[in-house]
Amino acid sequence: MDLVVHEFLDSECKFQLRCRSGGADQGLRALSYVFKASTNTEFVEWVNGIRGHETGGYCTDRDSLGGEPVGGRDDLEVLSQEQPQLPLGEFMYTTPPRTKHLILVRHGHYVNAHVQRASDTQQVLSQMGRQQAALTGKHLRAVHNRVPTRHDVSIYHSDMTRAVETAGIIAGDFGEVAMSPSSLLREGWPGKPYSSAFDVGETATARASDVMQEQTQVDVKRMEKAFQWFFDDSMNAQEENNEESYCILVCHANLIRFFLCRALGVNPATTWGHFEVNHCGVTRIDVCATRPIKVVAVNETGHLPQSLITSSEDHL
Repeated sequence: MDLVVHEFLDSECKFQLRCRSGGADQGLRALSYVFKASTNTEFVEWVNGIRGHETGGYCTDRDSLGGEPVGGRDDLEVLSQEQPQLPLGEFMYTTPPRTKHLILVRHGHYVNAHVQRASDTQQVLSQMGRQQAALTGKHLRAVHNRVPTRHDVSIYHSDMTRAVETAGIIAGDFGEVAMSPSSLLREGWPGKPYSSAFDVGETATARASDVMQEQTQVDVKRMEKAFQWFFDDSMNAQEENNEESYCILVCHANLIRFFLCRALGVNPATTWGHFEVNHCGVTRIDVCATRPIKVVAVNETGHLPQSLITSSEDHL
């Protein structure tokens, strides 16, 4: 393979590399990559370094290059002017950005969901819910095994029984993994699920009572605190020198909907109800200090057979 250096775009601190199999007839099918340096100084170092390898077997496109190193031409004064740093969102980094991969998992199917005043200890996973959790654990482990860096996984979970049980089953596929309960991850009510254009029936009417409105304020405050704690990269839930980390949050449907709205930068009120979140559905969100939050996937259920894809309407 020949490495061809051509088209140095001095004014933009860009240079292009073309990799080809050899022979003039291969040029049209050559792979081409454009690189952009953050500053002019870095650009000069890269270009001169590449040109310095010409004697080592690399070839250059003389028609577009010329033989002089960058910095030796009359327009060096222009090139030497420091270029501004790239704005966030350009996706060009001298080193990989430190990323926190958050994997949100709703708990499995559980019993007594619609029993009024049922205690938390009575709302345990059903047999179906245990099967969902087991398949989810195997799926997440298989996905993590494909990650080249193989960073450790941490698991945080709601302290409600159905989430505790789900997290325990998932953790069984990760060996000695740290598990941390958090009351911040409990289920709650983020407020009105839809806009006024939608009729949500008697349930919404009941929740509109003064008592429910007061509870909503408490829940929203806690949910916002949970978002700031787990999604704000400045909280540094990972080691300072880590390039990336993986954190599984086993929690609840409404909280995941709230997180999605906040990650997208929209007000959860009147919006969160538009997201479907199935039992043991997997939602992925990436957090990085140098770019906006990225929603990678929402409610993945491909790891579950159709017979095990259930929602709140399917509770016992």
